[in-house]
Amino acid sequence: MSKKASVITRFTNFVKEVWAEVNPKTGRVTWPTYDTVKAYTFMVIVGTMMASAFIGLVDLFFSRMVMYLLKV
Repeated sequence: MSKKASVITRFTNFVKEVWAEVNPKTGRVTWPTYDTVKAYTFMVIVGTMMASAFIGLVDLFFSRMVMYLLKV
């Protein structure tokens, strides 16, 4: 039973340490501002759309090439 208590105690201590680091009032983590989060989200969405368009065009090109080579 002491093994389980040890696991529970270690987990509890871990959660306390994590909360002490990420607590917005006293923690050591610097959280981004709302404007920064909006800008990064916009960049991720635009980058994802650009990558999707590129992959779609490459797929279209290769599928047309295969169809041309096979004369289908």
